[in-house]
Amino acid sequence: MMKNILLSLFLACGLIMACSDDETPSPSYEERDWWVLTYDPNADELDQLIYKIYDETGLRFFYNDTIGTETRYTYGEPYTHYQTYMMGYDFKRSGKTTSANYRLSYDRGIIKDFIDYYFLVVDPVLNTSSFFYKHFFIVDTVFNSTGNSTVLPYWNDVANATVVVSMTDVTKKHFNTLTEDERKGLMINVLLKQVYDLFGGDGAGNNEELQGFFDITNNSAEWPTTLTGAPYAKGFKLTTSTPDRFPDGKLITEYDNLPYRFGVLSVRSVTSTYYNFIFKQVDFMDYLTLVLTHTDAEIREMYGHQELIMQKYEYLKAVLEKNGLGKFLGYEKKLGEVED
Repeated sequence: MMKNILLSLFLACGLIMACSDDETPSPSYEERDWWVLTYDPNADELDQLIYKIYDETGLRFFYNDTIGTETRYTYGEPYTHYQTYMMGYDFKRSGKTTSANYRLSYDRGIIKDFIDYYFLVVDPVLNTSSFFYKHFFIVDTVFNSTGNSTVLPYWNDVANATVVVSMTDVTKKHFNTLTEDERKGLMINVLLKQVYDLFGGDGAGNNEELQGFFDITNNSAEWPTTLTGAPYAKGFKLTTSTPDRFPDGKLITEYDNLPYRFGVLSVRSVTSTYYNFIFKQVDFMDYLTLVLTHTDAEIREMYGHQELIMQKYEYLKAVLEKNGLGKFLGYEKKLGEVED
């Protein structure tokens, strides 16, 4: 009994001492949403633009890896906590870093011009999609590794729904050196690759929504029995002692209207011994490029007599519209019409 009483007194004293050491309760900082912006009447033109976009659309553009500060306490003493953004790291829970890297820009005028251009060209398409990204980290250059060798147009940070956007293109030309046409071309290329990545990028062949698209080509002919699986990425032997012949005895090069006969828009390569069919990701990118750069009327005029191409066009069009990417269709032409 006495032991229990002494233990209770000991615990009570411990609690009292803890309160006297730090009278300020320790708050939980896990609830803080670091992506929220507050209005600053003294902000310069760059920050005013960023707040205007955020206030009207909810999109957050930022250009510094310190995305916010707040006052915290240790033993009752206040200190400033700086919340730092790290690529690939979810600071709300935990996560992993990436080998990708970036270099910041400190030219506020160029950053403002870039954000203005990016928001006007790229965001109107992506913001209507079901793959919606809400945060855009604008940097001077994005690299594919810490070695700073290969430049990327952007890097998708899935953990934080963030796109790290480079103001330097893959040829290492900077945004501030580009003409208006080159700037538009850069943005169109970023948009095209963003949509490509949203469906799995180089793994697009595994996207369930696209299986019907690829199956139109898979089922377009009776492929040689010497080949197993889908025709994509297969090398058709032409001049060996046992060439790959179709059931009707023909080689692939003996068919008319190649590659349109199989519903593809390009050929990987043709040599004296092999006809190399395209990869799935190339086929998908070819069609994305087609629907981005041409109107519906133009596509029908170009390929209306090619049944399989039209089937794949209609299929992809339906998939894009289903995912809120209807604005992507013919978008490059629409931009030209606005400028004219």
